[in-house]
Amino acid sequence: MLSEAYDVYRELSLTCMTAYGHAGMAKILATRGDLEISHQHMLKARRLAPTNADIRNDYGFILLAMQDFKAAQREFMTSLQLQPGHPVALRNMIMSLILDGDSRTAMRMAENNDIQEAEFKSLIEKANHFAEPAVAKRAVIN
Repeated sequence: MLSEAYDVYRELSLTCMTAYGHAGMAKILATRGDLEISHQHMLKARRLAPTNADIRNDYGFILLAMQDFKAAQREFMTSLQLQPGHPVALRNMIMSLILDGDSRTAMRMAENNDIQEAEFKSLIEKANHFAEPAVAKRAVIN
């Protein structure tokens, strides 16, 4: 099924929807664990559509998976500047801050964006789960 989807995105990358084709291929490759090639495709998508908040967020998530927390945070922030309140970019930004060891800023960002305590705890849990095993060198946050 992923192979079929990959083929569709590859065909899409040869049309006027090139950025979306590369973004789709990148997501599939990331799902398969091939972060290096995924990164290349998402970077190309980002270059082709630099003002697309979703692509900037997705690129940030690839960077997060590669443990490049500061670069991921820049992408999430850009996504939030392009589309204020972008719900996925906001939550990814909070997770990236947690993973980067800046839980104080993460908490402040959550509070400033009306993310309730229960959801914040869920984001901490997701960040800790995300940390296994790809980012296992980070301490677990309680």
